[in-house]
Amino acid sequence: MKMKMNPFPPERINTDYPWALWAIGWMATLKSVLWLAYEPVNLPDMTLRLLGYKNLLFSVPFIICAIGIMNRKRWAAWGLVALSVIGLFFVVFIKDGLPAYLIDSEIDFALSIADRRISPFFTLAALLCIGPLGDILILCGVPAMFRNTRNAGR
Repeated sequence: MKMKMNPFPPERINTDYPWALWAIGWMATLKSVLWLAYEPVNLPDMTLRLLGYKNLLFSVPFIICAIGIMNRKRWAAWGLVALSVIGLFFVVFIKDGLPAYLIDSEIDFALSIADRRISPFFTLAALLCIGPLGDILILCGVPAMFRNTRNAGR
């Protein structure tokens, strides 16, 4: 059985292509590569190590599932659900899981949270693109993913 996978399926340009699949596919792509430009500071070594391993291990599956969801594959929807739930476990069960996504700031326009000056724009971008907000947005798209994907036999 040969599976045809195109990273940029031509049907995504059609007006009837579900925008939710397009958005979820790009969110998964961002989650797979954007962490390379992210450098958390002021965290315990164990938290940094766990965050690095999580991001490294999730990179390839997120890219594969992003391509799959843009090609309307049901297995990709299941994969994104699993990756997002596991990603949320990192924030819930690791002591410094959420502070790992707070970006320190040296500018005047910053929020002071727990003796840290936090950049609101970059923190929101980190939470959205590589953090738990992105996982929550992917999980919010579960109905659209399953409504607009197909099993291998269809």
